[in-house]
Amino acid sequence: MLTIILSIEDNFLTCFRFIECYYKRSTNLTANKDIITQSLSDHPQNISSFHTLGTDYIDEIIALRNQYVHTGFYLKNNTLEHKNRQGQVIAVYPNITAEWIYERTKLLYQIVMDIIFITMLGYNLYTYDYR
Repeated sequence: MLTIILSIEDNFLTCFRFIECYYKRSTNLTANKDIITQSLSDHPQNISSFHTLGTDYIDEIIALRNQYVHTGFYLKNNTLEHKNRQGQVIAVYPNITAEWIYERTKLLYQIVMDIIFITMLGYNLYTYDYR
C-alpha cells in the first residue's frame, strides 16, 4: 500500500489548482482572482464558520498561492506579501499562523469536495461535515 503524506502547503496548492482547472474548463474565466471569487460565490456555505477569514480573504488566498508557487513555502517573519505583476507590494498580511493557512486550505478543500460530489457526480443530497 502506497501512502503519500502531503503538507498543508501541498494540499493548498492541489486544491487551488483543481479549482483553477475546473473553472477554466467550464467557464471563460482566466484570472485567478475571478476564479476564486466565482468558486466562493458558487459554494458559499460555512464561510462564516472560519475564525481567521477577514474581508480580504480572496486576496489572501491569491497571495498565498503566489507565494507558494513563485517564492516557496517559507514565510519570512510569518508575513505574507501580496504583490502585483510588477512586483510591487500592494498588501501585507502579518502574523500568519498554521491555523490561518489551515482555514484557507480547508475552505478550498470544501469547494473541491462540492465540485466533485455535487457538480461532477450529481450527488444532490451530498453533505459533508466541515468540522
